[in-house]
Amino acid sequence: MTKKNKTCFDIFLQSVGLYFSNADKFLQYMLYPVFGQLLGVIIIYYSIMFYDKNLTALLVNYPVLNTDLYKNLILFVVLIPGLFIYISALWKYWVAHASVNSMTDNLLKSDRVYDLPAHTMLITRRWFPYLCLSVLYGVIIFLTTLPIFWIIGGILLVYFTFVFQVFVFEEDLSPIDCFKKSSVYVQGNFKKVFTLIVLLGTLTYCIIPHIMYTFLTVIKVNGFLTEFVSEGIQTSSLYNINIMLSAMNHTPVEPLDISKLIVAIVIYKITIQMLLPLRTICMCLWYKAYCNDNDVVKQVDKKFMNRVNKEVKRRKKYKD
Repeated sequence: MTKKNKTCFDIFLQSVGLYFSNADKFLQYMLYPVFGQLLGVIIIYYSIMFYDKNLTALLVNYPVLNTDLYKNLILFVVLIPGLFIYISALWKYWVAHASVNSMTDNLLKSDRVYDLPAHTMLITRRWFPYLCLSVLYGVIIFLTTLPIFWIIGGILLVYFTFVFQVFVFEEDLSPIDCFKKSSVYVQGNFKKVFTLIVLLGTLTYCIIPHIMYTFLTVIKVNGFLTEFVSEGIQTSSLYNINIMLSAMNHTPVEPLDISKLIVAIVIYKITIQMLLPLRTICMCLWYKAYCNDNDVVKQVDKKFMNRVNKEVKRRKKYKD
């Protein structure tokens, strides 16, 4: 009997089920990578305020420090704690792009998620190639923020959807080969992969974040956070903006308006980042279903690996 391939909707629904049935584990795993970034930004902000408030008094007591070199050095020292926390959390967040694939594979085999540090270790022990892969992927994401590269960058991101899955499950490949292999897997399935991305994007970037924002508004958390943030925004800092707005006959911006925007952005950003495992699980399921069980993909994969092996032999021969 011929095995029936799962549709993108089947995989989408399965990924949602797997994520929410193990949500406690995935939320626990994402706590520091997500909230660590927020904590780092907050510490950096207040460190800059502390530096700005006390710099004059410091220079009065120690005039020898009144040079650009020493001022910048002092600022750097003040920012070290916040930068360390932010960069550490950001790295763990990027590691989660790959480590959740290992968790998903384990979940499919044993029906549970456990030993989270071991899955992280599988990625961090190959930190340098993973860092190279992350930088390359980050460059492509950056290109998509530029209007001139919106279409090209978007298409590339679809073709490079499986780079993290390839990195995890096909360890012999270099970062560049991971991108090549991902494009091979998307060939012939572009519409299906794009549909899956749209479904995931709608759920994790729009629907769930909006539900979370509405829920926090109903229980008055948003109002509390808005008032708290507005106290740290000085009206004088909005002076130049309000001059331009008044010239265009617009209503002046108040600290409360800025704080509402900041709170909304933070809530949406945190929710979207916390849902990273759901997006990764879905792509891992597609990889497992189509990249391992599809005969056509296997044939293309075999040709690809033959080409890679030839390149590896050529490189060794050149070195010798």
